[in-house]
Amino acid sequence: MEILKYVMIFLGSALMVVNILRYFRFTRRIGRLRVVRNKMLLFVPLMLLIFFLLGYIAVGVFGSPDLIVAGILFGGSVFVFLLMAIIYLIVDRVIENDAALTARYSDLKSSLEALTHDSLAAFTVDLTKDVIEERAGLDLYESDRTAKSYSELLAARRPFLIAKPYETDSALFTCGGLISCFRDGKVNVSEIVLARRSSGSAGFVKLDATLAEQPGTGDVIAFITERPCDVEVVDRLVLSFILSDQYDMIAYIEGGEYTVLSRDEIMRRPGSLRAEARSGHYGEYIEGFVAPRLAVDGEPAPEEARKLLPETAAAELAEHGSYELSVECIENGKSYYKQFIFFPVNRDADYYLLFIKDTTELHRERTEQNEKLRQALEAARRANKSKTMFFSNISHDIRTPMNAIIGFAEAARRTEEPERVREYLEKINVSGEYLLSLINDVLELSRIESGKLELLNAPADLNKSMREVSDIFGEQMRKKGVDYSVETEGVEHPFVLCDRVRFDRVLLNLVSNAYKFTPEGGSVRVTLTETSAADGRASFTVRVKDTGVGMTTEFAAKIFEAFSRDRSADAGNVQGTGLGMSITKNIVDLMGGRIAIDTAPGKGTEFIIDLSFPIVSESEIPGRHAADDEVAIVPSEHRILIVDDNQINREIAKLVLEDKGFSTEEAENGREAVEAVKSAPAGYFSMILMDVQMPVMTGPEAAKEIRSLPDPRADIPIVAATANVFDEDIRVIKASGMNGYIAKPFTPDEMSRKIVLAITGGKPDPRPLD
Repeated sequence: MEILKYVMIFLGSALMVVNILRYFRFTRRIGRLRVVRNKMLLFVPLMLLIFFLLGYIAVGVFGSPDLIVAGILFGGSVFVFLLMAIIYLIVDRVIENDAALTARYSDLKSSLEALTHDSLAAFTVDLTKDVIEERAGLDLYESDRTAKSYSELLAARRPFLIAKPYETDSALFTCGGLISCFRDGKVNVSEIVLARRSSGSAGFVKLDATLAEQPGTGDVIAFITERPCDVEVVDRLVLSFILSDQYDMIAYIEGGEYTVLSRDEIMRRPGSLRAEARSGHYGEYIEGFVAPRLAVDGEPAPEEARKLLPETAAAELAEHGSYELSVECIENGKSYYKQFIFFPVNRDADYYLLFIKDTTELHRERTEQNEKLRQALEAARRANKSKTMFFSNISHDIRTPMNAIIGFAEAARRTEEPERVREYLEKINVSGEYLLSLINDVLELSRIESGKLELLNAPADLNKSMREVSDIFGEQMRKKGVDYSVETEGVEHPFVLCDRVRFDRVLLNLVSNAYKFTPEGGSVRVTLTETSAADGRASFTVRVKDTGVGMTTEFAAKIFEAFSRDRSADAGNVQGTGLGMSITKNIVDLMGGRIAIDTAPGKGTEFIIDLSFPIVSESEIPGRHAADDEVAIVPSEHRILIVDDNQINREIAKLVLEDKGFSTEEAENGREAVEAVKSAPAGYFSMILMDVQMPVMTGPEAAKEIRSLPDPRADIPIVAATANVFDEDIRVIKASGMNGYIAKPFTPDEMSRKIVLAITGGKPDPRPLD
């Protein structure tokens, strides 16, 4: 223990010697910072440290210290050592900051000294002491040379200001304001004023103050330069001139007086609210010039001017900080729309900017847009009403034939009389045909309304269409006792480019209507007339005239609307979907034609259609010189592969084909069909009747794989049997390599005809027969 005491005293003494040496070095470093004005104060701590060291030595040599005293002495030396280490870190950081501050100060001073060569005046001001340390420039006033403080300089300069700055309390105009900017972290302050120079000329002057802390003293120093900025201001004015084209007037209002800032116009625009005088009393301008022009909904309303008076604007600005108001003005009976925008620059000084903007064009665009929105909303309402009516009508029209089909099917099942069964089956067939017609019409209308209906134009013979119309309805008209005629008059160019299927659809719809509404003893006349031909096009007029029940004016106005039906006593018992005339009108419109109607109750109806088609030559008509009759074949010599995932569909197709004498085989999907073709020798199947939508492999996928076979089996005729009859579905079928298609449901005669055409190498019509 005795040894430990003396070891601690010895180490403490040695450590104190180190502390004394470090402190001596510290006094030299701190002296360079110039923050201690009385250098003698730095030696007081040094003397205390020496006295502490002498005390350690005296205790160790002459005294007999205990362990506690030795520990205190050692601990004191360690504490002083650590304290000196912390002080060294602080001093090093202070020295670094001082060096950076000194460098920045020097850089600023050097750069600003360079700027003074182009400046009107330049000053270095100690803001803390309010003392001008340096001054230089090209245009110094006498007061600039004699003023000792920045406050004196500002007081002497103020009389030379022509236009006060936008903010009268700008920081540049007080020492305290600049010091506050510096304390807030803002080291650059600028202001533009209009002032008279010492030479007597006036011009715009830009004052720039760069703020920094003076190294050593900590005083806030401002490096202030004044330079001419006429070009800069002119640039701003040019920009304002450009902007002023959007405004009637840009002005400032001070103490109730306005001054126009925007440029003078050579001619005042119509409806402009630009003040006639460049300056004047704002209230008088509003009451005398603006108020007489104000209106509400096109009617004079001078009382609206109170919303633009100074007291109203000031109250709104005080409460909300901004104020905008749109007004309507009348000039020479025409409405113009304006927007008044008030912007406070200095509320205390009653100083505002006023922008009067012309919004007539914007108002017109908004009005048009609102009208379009209103029309869209009205169209949506009509569409919603039409949708409701559609579902109501379609529900009724579907349930009617379905009721007959279900009822007569049940009656046929219960009776054992063959004649009654045949009668019921015929009625089921009629209802089924009506239901199919309804479905086809709904699908056609759906394609039309969705914009997916496309004309498939091809060379066609209009005379042939007229002959077919005559043949289709001739027997029906005869049985009903209707005098029926189909004629062509002056048709010199019957060969045209058109969508013949849809042209025929228009004719069939019109003649069908005439047949339905013409009683026994009446007449139906169908005529096709060529009205003109020029520039490779021929114009035609189709007329379908009957002596039937006719229509009222009210019903004739809406006959082309979907599901429209004449509910009058004469026509109410005629069955129909109410879609045929809507489809007819849309097809005629799509062909670029026009359809009109002439009718009256009890006097019959005449439909007049005007159409124009490109002319083609007779040689371009497909099969024009081929026999119209089908090529005869021996059905028993041909085997047909039926491909369908639905068993009932396969059974129906098999029943129809075998009844015609063909042999058949079946496959449930496209994959089975491909395997059946691959496993059979060439020529085994005469053709394939292929469904389109199937699991495992679809019809088009199977057709593509069959077409890729490296032998004659790749050329086997393939006809699609599908319920997908939209134009896009037809394109998919064609792209897969199929020869054509039959639309489900199909009739035995239609299936037989298309199969014969496929087997014999004919080109089946790529669309179903109507």
